[in-house]
Amino acid sequence: MRIDPRYYRPTGVNYLLGDASKAAADLVWSPNVRFHELVQIMLDADLELLGVQSPGQGLRSLPERFASWRRWESQVVSMEMG
Repeated sequence: MRIDPRYYRPTGVNYLLGDASKAAADLVWSPNVRFHELVQIMLDADLELLGVQSPGQGLRSLPERFASWRRWESQVVSMEMG
């Protein structure tokens, strides 16, 4: 196997900043979740996967912000299934 060095990501990137302004302008889109809320959701989910009691703030915010939200486990389809 040969790896093409053109596809290496540069190391030592000092500053990365996402900018959703193009999506906001072109798609008339705005995020439903602020960054600190996303961190809370991810922290709660990771702690839950580890079997550790989570603070729950992130998981409580999901049904409040997204009425049609369902747990991810119910939407996963295994490649081993039929």
